Amino acid sequence: MLRAMRRYRAGSGAPWEARFGYSRVVRVGPHVVVTGTTATLPDGGHVDGDAAAQTRQIVLNLARALERVGARLDDVVRTRIFVTDIAADAEAVGRAHAEAFGAARPATTMVEVGLIAPWMRVEIEADAFLGAGPPLDAPLTHVVAARDGDRAVVAALAATEDLLAPGPEVELLVALDPYGTVVAAAGLERHGERGILRTVVTRADHRGRGVATLLVDALVTRHTERELWLVTRDRAGFFARLGFEEVARDTVPAALAATETFAHGACAGATAMRRPARSI
Repeated sequence: MLRAMRRYRAGSGAPWEARFGYSRVVRVGPHVVVTGTTATLPDGGHVDGDAAAQTRQIVLNLARALERVGARLDDVVRTRIFVTDIAADAEAVGRAHAEAFGAARPATTMVEVGLIAPWMRVEIEADAFLGAGPPLDAPLTHVVAARDGDRAVVAALAATEDLLAPGPEVELLVALDPYGTVVAAAGLERHGERGILRTVVTRADHRGRGVATLLVDALVTRHTERELWLVTRDRAGFFARLGFEEVARDTVPAALAATETFAHGACAGATAMRRPARSI
């Protein structure tokens, strides 16, 4: 007797998704499908001009979508590449594709098409298949505001990575497994029109499933109008995919630089990052 497999889906916030009625990524059991993706940026803009640069941004967007349902670029088994000028751009797009998928070597097809916006030169779809890993029929974690007692659990998780425990002043979101156990957390410390993203931590057995992305996305969405800052030792690439950019430590506003987060000894040589405020 066949067991029914649950379907999970996630969006990216692109305007076409709601308008045309589709999801950015859908997972059913081990099967993951990412819809046609273009070179949009987290702030709502896009990469203009160069087809190779557009392809590299598309790969970042694909990776972010896959993370939302617990998959990675290495899990991709097929891509479909759509270009507006195959004669001019095939080589550049193909090389950029190889940079991302050279190890996985998925099946692929490249065809010339017309795309929906004049600036678009490339669009890529991806199919992935998850192999060994967490149980495929287990419900995904879900994100909620921290409850009574959760801060102590998060403090213990943070200690395993030498991160600061979240005090009562930190807005804290947690990810829960099907049994209501905290498996990840992310917090935001408010400073007027600015905020510090902090205590982004995931339990070891839930890493690589996109849980941290869900948490950070939720906090960023809540505070779109704030200029957000953070400091990280080794996750600059992860936060870059979520719209943060590296900045020099001496550009951090004095009020933020003086906080415990930025003054924390373990972060003395870490990377400072900033996400500009967005109008709403």
